[in-house]
Amino acid sequence: MKILRDMVHSLQPLLPKGLFFFYLAGFGCFVPYANLFYRSRGMDSEQIGVLTAIVPLITFFVTPIWTMIADKTRKHKTILIATISIYSILQLFFLFIPPTSPEQRSIFGSHPLSSLPLPTARFLLFTLVILTSVLNSPIGPLIDSFALQVLGRENREFYGKQRLWGAIGWGFSSFFMGLIIDETSYDSIFIASLIFFIIFVAIVVTNPLSMESNSSIELVSMEEDLLENESNVETVNNIDEKGIAFEDPKYEFEKNSPGLSVPTDDVILVAKKGTPQKEVQAQSTFFQDICKLLFNFSMLSFLVVVLMISMVGYVISGFLFLYLKDHFNASTLLMGASMPFSVFLELPFFFFTKNLIKKMGVKGMIALAHVIYIIRVSLYYIIGHLNVSAWVDLPIELLHGFGFTMIWAAGVQYSSDIAPVGLEATAQGIYTAIWALGGIGGVIGGRLYTTWGPVKMFGACAPFLMFSLLFFVVTQFLIARSTNKQKEPQTKSTSIVVDSNEEE
Repeated sequence: MKILRDMVHSLQPLLPKGLFFFYLAGFGCFVPYANLFYRSRGMDSEQIGVLTAIVPLITFFVTPIWTMIADKTRKHKTILIATISIYSILQLFFLFIPPTSPEQRSIFGSHPLSSLPLPTARFLLFTLVILTSVLNSPIGPLIDSFALQVLGRENREFYGKQRLWGAIGWGFSSFFMGLIIDETSYDSIFIASLIFFIIFVAIVVTNPLSMESNSSIELVSMEEDLLENESNVETVNNIDEKGIAFEDPKYEFEKNSPGLSVPTDDVILVAKKGTPQKEVQAQSTFFQDICKLLFNFSMLSFLVVVLMISMVGYVISGFLFLYLKDHFNASTLLMGASMPFSVFLELPFFFFTKNLIKKMGVKGMIALAHVIYIIRVSLYYIIGHLNVSAWVDLPIELLHGFGFTMIWAAGVQYSSDIAPVGLEATAQGIYTAIWALGGIGGVIGGRLYTTWGPVKMFGACAPFLMFSLLFFVVTQFLIARSTNKQKEPQTKSTSIVVDSNEEE
């Protein structure tokens, strides 16, 4: 038992890094080139905008359901393996949608379904996008939640050091996919992503740690530590003046464990004798905690800002490559090269997330993210009016790592801090869902791309972001002046203990 525990603990720091790397490497093969694939299958800009919006909109509605089921059933690992496995299989069915032009290559050579009517092909494409979106929606939040649990509550500021490996995977795969597509076809994006997802599933399956909000290995370690100090531990069934009790249903020990006599679904006592304590208990149910999370005003105002900035993010991710292709006649090689540039600054900023949060705070990071996004879309607008090469886009993409890291790390940290006990995955799911709801920006962007053109579309994003920043500043000012304002997110304990000795 001790050997297994030591082995698991030695691998713990690597598990989130590996999951982030291979998961986002798989998506780096597909997502940046998805709209170009849709274009090759006969979709126009407005239809691409709808397809771009389908994924995040489904994510918005489905992710909280998936994550609540995972938290309620404690089957996080099973859900993760099942969803990404079926998702990977369904992705292969995109290969059966024929290109609309005979000049476009296919891995089949002459596509066997080349005579498939265009309306049927479009229906098949939309159906596959919907199904894969449903299956993909819980994966990211479950990985985030698992990474935070491995780190522990006291080390969650180091989340960025885990997440940066996802940026490395994304930049690595998307860059080489640009080269591969030039030599093969758009079909190769599905084969390459499948390889990365197979490795991802292998890591999850062979991982002996539970992916629930509590690790069984950690609990065994905690129990053994308690037994080693049995002389300082008092066995109780009820809370009294000599103990410190934490009512936390996620911790479970055997009823007959030596030195511990507590119900497995009730109370754990970790107490030193002779220390008078004052306790204030706060009991809540699963769904009451969800309501508290959803109707916290600070959280709501934060999520509104996240929604607005993510709408612009989806416009950029959905139409940047089409903009470069249509306006500058950019090659797939250039598009692939732009991806390492876009994640280049993610690496140091994710690495130093803890320092950024301490120095700037969550609010400062959100405000700065707005400024970076405003500069970025303004530069897209400016180069559209200049007679320049498409390669000028590369340095602009450096801003992505700066802006995205600010808003994403701030959101994950804030969601984690405010989540009640047992709802860590749910909180991450809600944050991911709101970010995904920004996919409506894809629909709006598709319409603007068709009617105004890409240059004016990006130009319109700048004042929209300015409004979002103004909304954020005003709401924070109003919250600061409110006597009922909570200055810090609620901590995740359902029992609060005040030591009278500390009070003195």
